[in-house]
Amino acid sequence: MRATDNILSVTWAADEARILRVSVGSFLDHLALVLETIEEFGPPAAP
Repeated sequence: MRATDNILSVTWAADEARILRVSVGSFLDHLALVLETIEEFGPPAAP
């Protein structure tokens, strides 16, 4: 996973399609939760 400016890039590798599907699905679920949290409470404070 890499963030450059405002772009998030993620690369997956798996031995089986099933494992890849579960991994990507889980990541997208967590990403949705992060986005909902940011919308609710605002972005993190600047350092």
